[in-house]
Amino acid sequence: MLVTIAGAILMVLGIIGLFLPVLQGILFIILSLTLLSTEYHWPQKIIARFRDYFDKEKNKTDKKKEARKNRKAKRAAKRAHKRLEKRRESGAK
Repeated sequence: MLVTIAGAILMVLGIIGLFLPVLQGILFIILSLTLLSTEYHWPQKIIARFRDYFDKEKNKTDKKKEARKNRKAKRAAKRAHKRLEKRRESGAK
């Protein structure tokens, strides 16, 4: 019962904090969901949904970083190859 009351208070503070710049609304909502998930099943579902969403976004970001890293490596290899060709040309003359 005490957990439910504390979770409800945190949820109300979180909702109020979404509209007031003084309070961190998202922080209170996350705290309330975490606290309420010890007593109820519905906050666990919400937390799992958010976790899945952020995992997908993280994977997208990781893929973009990997692609950027590969492009940089290809450009570096091309520059190195051009330098090597110039050295070969200047040494052959």
